[in-house]
Amino acid sequence: MKAKIFIVLLLVLVGLGLEIWTGSQPPEIATQTPHSPQVKSLNIPAPSFSFATLEGKTLSLDDLRGKTILLNFWATWCAPCLAEFPDLLELASSRPDDLVLIALSVDESPENIPAFLKRFDPGIQELAKAANVVIGLDPQKKIAQDIFGTILFPETFIIGPDLTIRRKIAGVIDWKGLEIRDELENIQKMQAE
Repeated sequence: MKAKIFIVLLLVLVGLGLEIWTGSQPPEIATQTPHSPQVKSLNIPAPSFSFATLEGKTLSLDDLRGKTILLNFWATWCAPCLAEFPDLLELASSRPDDLVLIALSVDESPENIPAFLKRFDPGIQELAKAANVVIGLDPQKKIAQDIFGTILFPETFIIGPDLTIRRKIAGVIDWKGLEIRDELENIQKMQAE
């Protein structure tokens, strides 16, 4: 019994000594939550890439030139992605002529996507079938990680009709809010000029 107490005390003292010796601080609490997204204004050319759609077609970003693009990286296992997906679909449905939503899944098993979509009510499921909604696949994360540096999901890039990245949004935002609608209107106005 005394030996166990001695070992516990020795481990506590060694731990305290290491803490003092390394000068370590307690870990910082992550500030990014689904309620506090990080939004960055950018004005850089979007990299060119191609991807497979859920239907097996191949699309490239260049195929969508002339439209405002919401490039959303997401996964079926991502709770914040589940929360924002209906709002993204509703935003796309409100702008069928000038907006395309590319929902690029990083799931390793594309078979998970239909089950993910069935979690939503039938009206939202129908919005996912709209002509301006493209569900794409990036199972090796070659686009998300290698090209865009995305490692946390969801992350969305707003790309103008000229294929310039205007905004990077890490986390969940209010896709129905006036700020986003104003941003999309401004992008369209700039394109018209």
